[in-house]
Amino acid sequence: MEMKSHSMTAIELDKLPTRQKIIQVTLNLIADEGIHGLTTRTIAAAAGVNIAAVNYYFGSKDKLIEESLQSALDHMFSDSFDFLQNLDWKAALQNIMLYFLEGSLRYPGIIKAILHEPINNNNYNTPAMQQFSRFICDTISKFEQSDEKQSDSIRITVLQMLGATFLPALLPDFYKEILGSSFRTDVDAQQKYIDSFFK
Repeated sequence: MEMKSHSMTAIELDKLPTRQKIIQVTLNLIADEGIHGLTTRTIAAAAGVNIAAVNYYFGSKDKLIEESLQSALDHMFSDSFDFLQNLDWKAALQNIMLYFLEGSLRYPGIIKAILHEPINNNNYNTPAMQQFSRFICDTISKFEQSDEKQSDSIRITVLQMLGATFLPALLPDFYKEILGSSFRTDVDAQQKYIDSFFK
């Protein structure tokens, strides 16, 4: 199966409606710089709009960040839907893992922003985390329906996969030090990492 693209930079911002343009610029800034220090003024300037436009569409910076992260997850999960059509849950999970890994390594700032509240404040009630949890629970349920005897195995594998997928985005220099290359850009190393996980 051909891998889907995570490309956010290919989008021509000038062709987007203002609201969507602000969301896309916010995602680009989060991906590049993280959420700490991100200001409404910075977002407005990068989007080529005034601060009033940001407030008009979103009401606050926090609401804009929340909707932007949900938009990123919408993209990630809609692309993952094709993988879930595979009746072999291990093959489907392997494809999802490669897709998630590639995306988290390409956009670690977004992964860090999504996981910020649960990691730092033990808060799992953010809209992005609730959306993420629904996707994972729905994915597990789908796999369990196709192989009821493997229910425990499926749940454990999915949880292990999440850790193995997102930790490289959170600790990129650690992975580079251990593996001896830039894991973030070494596609062969990523594939080997995932193949090893499923052996």
